[in-house]
This record gives sequence, structure tokens and C-alpha cells, in this order.
Amino acid sequence: GKRIADGLDGCGSTMVVEIESQAVATIRMHDFASSAVQVEYGSLFQVDRFARSWPLESVAVGTRFAVQADQRAKRVVDQLMAGTYRWAQGNGVRFWLVACEPYLIDAFEHYGFREYLPPPVYPGGVELLRMVLVIDDATQLIECGSPLRDMVIDASEGVAARAWLQRSFEGVLQG
Repeated sequence: GKRIADGLDGCGSTMVVEIESQAVATIRMHDFASSAVQVEYGSLFQVDRFARSWPLESVAVGTRFAVQADQRAKRVVDQLMAGTYRWAQGNGVRFWLVACEPYLIDAFEHYGFREYLPPPVYPGGVELLRMVLVIDDATQLIECGSPLRDMVIDASEGVAARAWLQRSFEGVLQG
């Protein structure tokens, strides 16, 4: 298929799930240490608020989330999310951010993502939900029954990151 290029194609890491050597699901991950990523996504995700307390390498955004229509089986998406979660852990990411359309909220919440900012509304009434998954937040992953709950490596790190997020984005994240 045709690929649409953007300013971030040269950097980042793309996770791919393949079936019979065909890519059926992908997500592209970028951390905010790159100035190109800051320009593209910094204001949307209010990354300056993270930057006051966290190294920008520890905040990453997932873009280009795509799953082939006939492959939207739970197993394929689980594989993609687990692989990306492992990538985040291995790269010192504490906060995995996504902006998704409202119809995808259930899918992301299933894995442990929560909205942390109210949705910006774009012309034409298009809404984007700004969501975060705190890496190794065992409490959240267990509470929502996330398939990622058994992948937690350092729950104490998750506790600290979750506490900071709740203080910093007060009124948005409950509990």
C-alpha cells in the first residue's frame, strides 16, 4: 500500500505484527528527546509539563496505530501492544501517550490507557482523546484487567510515575 510520509519518518521505532510475513498491525513510537517530535506533538500532549520533572526520553508517543480490518482479532492487537510495551520498558519510557479518536477509547482503556487531558476539539467537531499509559503501573493494569498486567517489571517505578501524573494533571485523572 501507499505510505504517507511525515516529518517524523526518519526517526522513531515502528512495531509490526506479521502473519505469514505480511504486516497486519503497526504502531510507531517516538520519545520526546527529538526536537522534531516536540514540534509535532509537544503542545498537543502538554509535554512541557512532563519536561519539568522527567527526562524527555521517558515520555513517548505512539502514532500511526493501524490494524488491518480482517486482523482485528484480540490476539493481533495484544501482540502489538505487548511488543510496544516491552519496547517502552527497554527504552526507559515511563509514559506512553496516544491521541485517538473517541471510537477507539475502549480499545486503549482495555490495555490500561486513561485520558489525562480534556479532548481538544478541532474544526468540524473532530475530537481527539489524549491518553496515557503509565509503564509498570501495576494497580491500573490489574484494575482494568489489562493483558499487559503480567509484564510489570518495576511496580515501585509505576507507583511514583502514577502519583506524579495524578498531581500534575489534577482533576482529570481520578483514582
